[in-house]
Amino acid sequence: RMIQPGNYDFPFAFDIPEECPSTFRCDTAHHTFCQICYKVKCEIQGSGVFTPYMRKKVFAVQARPTSSRPLPVIQHPKVFPISNFWRPKGSMSIGASLDNTLVTKGVPATLSLGCRNNSTGDVVHVSIQVTENLHWSAQGRHRTRSKVLWRQETAQLEGLSALPKGGKRNEESVRNELEELRDAILQGNNSFRFSVPTSANASYQGGLLKLWHAVVITVKTNRFVTNPSFTIPIQCFEAPAVDNASERIPSVTAIPEGYVQNDNPTIRFDEVVVTVDAVPLFRPTEEEPEMVIAATAEILQPSVETLCQEMEQSFRDLELVRTLIGHTEWEQVFATLSPQDFGRVTENVHNDFDQPEVAEIVAMRIVPNFMCAHLVSALGTTAEWNKVALVERLVSHCSDLESNYSTILDELDEWEKLTAQRAIVQAHRHY
Repeated sequence: RMIQPGNYDFPFAFDIPEECPSTFRCDTAHHTFCQICYKVKCEIQGSGVFTPYMRKKVFAVQARPTSSRPLPVIQHPKVFPISNFWRPKGSMSIGASLDNTLVTKGVPATLSLGCRNNSTGDVVHVSIQVTENLHWSAQGRHRTRSKVLWRQETAQLEGLSALPKGGKRNEESVRNELEELRDAILQGNNSFRFSVPTSANASYQGGLLKLWHAVVITVKTNRFVTNPSFTIPIQCFEAPAVDNASERIPSVTAIPEGYVQNDNPTIRFDEVVVTVDAVPLFRPTEEEPEMVIAATAEILQPSVETLCQEMEQSFRDLELVRTLIGHTEWEQVFATLSPQDFGRVTENVHNDFDQPEVAEIVAMRIVPNFMCAHLVSALGTTAEWNKVALVERLVSHCSDLESNYSTILDELDEWEKLTAQRAIVQAHRHY
């Protein structure tokens, strides 16, 4: 039908898939950049001489955090040999904890350090940095970029005083060092508050683009002496969005018949107004490649192999598992997972930060048949810094904990046993 010249309002709403990352652009060296951009394209079918009239509107997308539960970490202490050129001066042991590795921009997080200086090297200061790191590769080209988002230096920390020349710790002190470091970290003797600035980008892990964040702790010693440094990975999220309704484009009143607004849209965007006139507002030239967002309706055949294959192809494994668990035809697959298959599921989670959440969701479907062997299998495939979090979340679900809890301890080193001890003891008392 013919549409007479005038202004028309076509209200619409659509769903954004949960796995979509936040809008993002970063300029790198040599006049190159990478970006994640979303557009709405409106087209008047049958208009124009050779091509239809078209209008695009760029809009921002804010990714939802994968989990609302905090994911704390107590970083395994590292022992750093200290030397001055070729002359050994002893060692330094440094451990750390973070109250939540899932960091929201602008929201403070707490970092606690445990330190022990078993060397004669003097400490000048301790530097704490929050870094943003980017790597992209496409069509044979690649770029890497890093920058510091936040930095703080402190002159001295408890436990970092140097030994006198020729001195060394007594054997009893060295033997109790792990417990001393754990107590110092848990008591917050060396605590710092930091927040990721709102100007930072959200963390993302894709096939072509990886954007990750970290807390870097560096101990600066005297000139020509070793400077110990270690890293705690964090995942950065956007702050919750604020709906600025007053800034929306006002609606045009002339709405043609047959176009009815959805009364309950999942996501509502500002109206895209198309003006019909003698000349088009936009004539398309050479189109840039675009990926059309559409919800998939493919029905997967329930099996462990299908689950692992889908996880290998997905970068948002947590959302995938949540979706499949919600379907009744998948209940039997999850409920009958063997310990080996449970370990495979944990191993196929691309994002280390999602491993404990995925493992707990799946374990809840295996209960009451979830056993220590399932937890042991997952411990063998998860990231090292996730082991304690995995034990704390899963140990209470083990139906044979009273008789087989020693198999869990065998998978943990002394530090992990110390930090996971409370959760194991509480679960064991329950049985």
